[in-house]
Amino acid sequence: MESGRSVEQIIREIVPRLTGDEDQDEDVFYEMGNLYGDHPGFDIACARLAGEYAGIVATRIALRQRRGSGKGEKRSRPKFPRADGYVSPPSPESDCREMKYELKHIGLFYARNNFDEALWIAEDLIYRIEKLEMPIRESANIESRYYNEPFEEILDARLSLMDDEIQITDRPIPRVFFLCGSILNHLKQFDEAKAVFKRGLDYNPVDFNLMSEYIAAVRRTSDLEKFKEQIERAFRIAFRARDIARCYRYLGSYYAEKKKYRAAIVCHALGMRYEKSPEGEAELSAIASGVGAEITPPDDREVARQVERFDIPAVPNRIAIALAAAFARYHHRRNQPAEEKYFRNILENELDKDKASSEFIRQTISEISKEEPV
Repeated sequence: MESGRSVEQIIREIVPRLTGDEDQDEDVFYEMGNLYGDHPGFDIACARLAGEYAGIVATRIALRQRRGSGKGEKRSRPKFPRADGYVSPPSPESDCREMKYELKHIGLFYARNNFDEALWIAEDLIYRIEKLEMPIRESANIESRYYNEPFEEILDARLSLMDDEIQITDRPIPRVFFLCGSILNHLKQFDEAKAVFKRGLDYNPVDFNLMSEYIAAVRRTSDLEKFKEQIERAFRIAFRARDIARCYRYLGSYYAEKKKYRAAIVCHALGMRYEKSPEGEAELSAIASGVGAEITPPDDREVARQVERFDIPAVPNRIAIALAAAFARYHHRRNQPAEEKYFRNILENELDKDKASSEFIRQTISEISKEEPV
């Protein structure tokens, strides 16, 4: 990776090589991704290019990179290896219906405080899931993924560095692990809950609800630095305002436990820009009790000072901003208003909360609005 170049230099290197032919330009971006993929400005550079080029950055390039499949190649549903040879898997539709039916029962038992019965169903379901999934992973290097919404797959494609092929499933597998871990938490079996949440993330590494519960479990069972390490991971996958706010609250808790109270207050102040929550207010009250004095809200200068001193993320997720901008433009140019609206909503209503990114987001939205669909 080359990191000593500016965003403008990267753009100047890419643009002369673009031809307008998506297949040829895909190869250009693929090569540039190998050179600059870890550069903090690479995604912004791609987002600032024309929509038809930027739109393939996450899907066609990153998915091609991680799936290892050729252009246009269709992937069939794999067969399951068994002791008596290879047999076809159960119908995806019936398998999905059965799982959703059992998830509903887990929820009903949980709501009635019948935790033992809920846990029995959840653990049995996990056993059956992994009995089917493990042979595929071990023999064919195929990872199953379930995404809650389109942007999760795009973000996972951009962030994942894996050689295994991906199989998208309609079965809500991460939800099973989420519910099972939540039941174990309620029963105060915290180590077991942490292990379940971690296994669930194998089926969707960008499921923020799972990640949030895993972080909380790490906080209960591990040292502070492991807690902070997982918070940094969470910032990379958060693109909803409420989730970004949770990241800042977790980071505020970390600094409060380290007795870095002004850093903790700044984290909570940043989180409040994304979501004003009772949890944030409670954390600030706890800090005030620890300090033994009334808390004074930080002004912009102190925020900037603490952000620089402790390397607190001022722009929580640059990659998400760049990808949402790229895809909003991509779908606008193709006159796909529903898809464009989805990505614009992520930009305008979820990510446009801090001064550092607002100028780029608003400029991008303005440029898109002036463009004519192709």
